[in-house]
Amino acid sequence: MVSVPLRRLVLTGALALVALAAAAGSAQADVTASSITSPANTEFFYDHNAASSTLFTVTGTATTTNSGTNAVDIVCYDGGVDRFTLATAVPLTNGAFSADIPTSAVDTAGLGGWTCVLRAVPTGDVTDYVPGSSNSFGGPTIGVTEKDAYTTGGQIHDYDYYLSDFGGYLDFESAGSCGLAYGQLYTTGTLALSSAGFVCLGALYDPDLKQSPANSNFGGGIKVDNVEALDSASAGDSLPGYQGIALSESFSNGALTIHDNEPILVCVPSYATCTSYQSSGVELDRTWQTGADGRVVTQTDVFRSVDGHAHALTALEDMQINYINPPGASFLFPGGSGWQDYATNALVSVPSGAGTVYFKTDSATPDAGDAINPQGSISYSSPPSGPVDFSWSDQLGTANPEFVFPYNRSVPAGGSTTIRFGYSEDYALSAVQSHAAAVLASFAPAVTISAPANGATVATPSVTVSGTVTDPAGIASVKVNGVTATVGAGGTFTAAVPLTLGANMITAVATDADGITGQKQVSVTYKAPPVVVTGAASHVTGSSAKIAGTVNPLGQATTYAVQYGKTTAYASHTAAVSAGAGSAAAAVSRTLTGLKAKTTYHYRVMATNASGTSYGADRSFHTGKPAPKGLGAKASPQHASSFPYAYTVKGKLSLPGGVSAKQACTGKITIKVERGAKTIFTTHASIGKKCTWKASVTLSDKSKVPGKGTLKITPSFGGNKVLAGLPAKPLTVRYG
Repeated sequence: MVSVPLRRLVLTGALALVALAAAAGSAQADVTASSITSPANTEFFYDHNAASSTLFTVTGTATTTNSGTNAVDIVCYDGGVDRFTLATAVPLTNGAFSADIPTSAVDTAGLGGWTCVLRAVPTGDVTDYVPGSSNSFGGPTIGVTEKDAYTTGGQIHDYDYYLSDFGGYLDFESAGSCGLAYGQLYTTGTLALSSAGFVCLGALYDPDLKQSPANSNFGGGIKVDNVEALDSASAGDSLPGYQGIALSESFSNGALTIHDNEPILVCVPSYATCTSYQSSGVELDRTWQTGADGRVVTQTDVFRSVDGHAHALTALEDMQINYINPPGASFLFPGGSGWQDYATNALVSVPSGAGTVYFKTDSATPDAGDAINPQGSISYSSPPSGPVDFSWSDQLGTANPEFVFPYNRSVPAGGSTTIRFGYSEDYALSAVQSHAAAVLASFAPAVTISAPANGATVATPSVTVSGTVTDPAGIASVKVNGVTATVGAGGTFTAAVPLTLGANMITAVATDADGITGQKQVSVTYKAPPVVVTGAASHVTGSSAKIAGTVNPLGQATTYAVQYGKTTAYASHTAAVSAGAGSAAAAVSRTLTGLKAKTTYHYRVMATNASGTSYGADRSFHTGKPAPKGLGAKASPQHASSFPYAYTVKGKLSLPGGVSAKQACTGKITIKVERGAKTIFTTHASIGKKCTWKASVTLSDKSKVPGKGTLKITPSFGGNKVLAGLPAKPLTVRYG
């Protein structure tokens, strides 16, 4: 089964009658050849609802057997049986002709939505000079795109955009009608039309319009806060509270962009008994964009909160394609095992992330194509919230296969949520795959870097990167070389990015709400004094500290030192030592001595090379209590031969200068006895007024000291209010 739009069937019959009438009323003129010089191969756009105006002017020359007395008809020929007469009996003046073609003539001829070859032919000539035929009437290929909006009471309730590009024909309707309602391919040269590929894609159907109303997998096309809702096309435009569609478009070089703003309405008092409408608090902003000469379409649905409240949204993006019966259509889903058809109510789960569903309108079509039946793709930026549901199957042999992508989304208060699709059709599967890859790439956020400029040279160890990022789905994050950027109004972002010596590649990566990434890169060269980082202070005692840091000499001979002092004026510094001449950050350290106990010191690392001196950030540490000068200890006997084994351990704490015995001769000594790696005994001793101490160690558990062996005895001073702790040198004794 190959479906053909009713509009095209009607026009075909009407134009055939026009051609017969022309043949009956005029004799063929003696123009033997012609050439149209203007327009060139061009696509045109006009609004059917607007006042008539000149769409284009046809100029050219003709060769006649009776120069100056003949006339031509301006006729456009498509790749089938249709001919569109735009002007008749256009006179020749010195072999030249000119005719303005108004939109009213385009309407009368039925040319809107067609691609054809424009020719100047002898007046009354009814020959079908089809594209690609051999004849002497040369002219350009033109495509005419038509907009037709349907209004009631001054409000648009539905529309059609009939786009006819050089590669394909497309028909767009509102979301509640059929979405991307139709699509066919043109054959290059002959403009022969394929069978239909697209039929209804991206529709948000009212449940009463679904092909299979008995299907209970889903409800209506849209629900807001779990209430059945309707877009402008699905709602009755005669009921109170109805709101129509706001529509706008742009057209350039055959590429059409449609902006369709549709209020989402709910019935009052209920969907079952609808007497009026009120806003659901959500509106749909849908954007269609075409490309690849009519072979590719993208659909962006932005559901926006318009009442300042958050809303739960269910959107059923309904898809239909044409099929040839027999043998029927065939589909290849992401994660699937191969091409197959599906029965009514079949559910197909797809993996996470963006993906593409491929289809053949005729499952017998070879991958290389047959120049008759299109192959196509449906790409999505985010997977549906549940399995894709086949609400209708062509296995029934009565209608096109239809399936639903269900989405459950949250619309934030004052914000929006976005669902994106892309569609393509072509004869060869490889071409479709190329289109689909481009569509998936188009889902990526658009990233620009405004500063630094590409190729810039900077003299600082870091650079502030700024730019913009845009994406219909919203930006989740921006990272520049792994650094999380601050994103502001309008998608502007900034990030401070560290640099390394020489050429640096700066990569800004934006991730959108669908998890899709886009990036932009610039190259920056860093040439500067050493890069210095002040590290942490370690091994801090009452009189010393080890200062760490890193120095990148940036390829030049470099020295470094540590400045330190009780304030950030830094009264002292270590001697300068070499940091080498490398091109990478190298760890450095210096030990500060002679410090005052219990004092806060500021410090920073400094480094100097031929390009200048750089300073690390200021940091600080606090010295601890002074350590004892020493902890003397001895044990006797050196060898205990009889069990239980008893030892006497004693010693003296030596005080640092400036500390008196009265102040510091307090605290405890912990004596730990180890056999191998295991501690077998612990005791304590108090420090006397003269800083001496003494303890007895008796080992009476034979299981802990079996046979003969050696023991390690380690006394440790635990510190006191004046002094820091200090262990003594371990003592070795024998037993048994």
